[in-house]
Amino acid sequence: GTLLKEIHHRVKNNLQIISSLLNLQAKSIGDEKLEGIFRECQNRIAAMAAVHQMLYKSQNFAEINFGEYLRETASQLFRSYKTGKSIISLVIQAENVMLPIDTAIPCGLIINELVTNALKYAFPESEKGEIKIEMSQTQQGISLLFADNGIGFPQDVDFSNSGTLGLKLIHMLVKQLDGTIEQFIDGGTRYAIILKPEAPQEG
Repeated sequence: GTLLKEIHHRVKNNLQIISSLLNLQAKSIGDEKLEGIFRECQNRIAAMAAVHQMLYKSQNFAEINFGEYLRETASQLFRSYKTGKSIISLVIQAENVMLPIDTAIPCGLIINELVTNALKYAFPESEKGEIKIEMSQTQQGISLLFADNGIGFPQDVDFSNSGTLGLKLIHMLVKQLDGTIEQFIDGGTRYAIILKPEAPQEG
């Protein structure tokens, strides 16, 4: 147990070092678009590091309370993007879903990409808005509902075949967890995701 705890601590520290290096590199570029790309990479690394940090703090080192993880990482992402003029609220309804590390990291990255997309594109004007995340364990698998009441997904972009890295990542991660994702555009953008991760192997 002590060794496992130390490993999670070290992985988290190594990820933070990588993030700091990216930060130094970004500051030396002086190009806004490239700085944005570096920041997105840092946020992805932070989403992974947070899983290791929670496992380090937990007693069993096997799984984390994903509802708690969701609240921490989504709030952190919010702080990363939130501008003074945007009044966007974050609503999280996640019962205490316990996830093993192999499921928690891809799930965390899916949330990271969805929140990032909403904060970058859904609220272009300095208007009030809301991002809502719901998560629960159902008979079908892990149900993840994500919604924003922003301007909606661009009509000229094919969600299932988009060239953007964020959307490619979402599809790749959902597929990795043997899941499905549906998109709805109705006064904002909604995603209904069902994930069916493999059960952890015994012993």
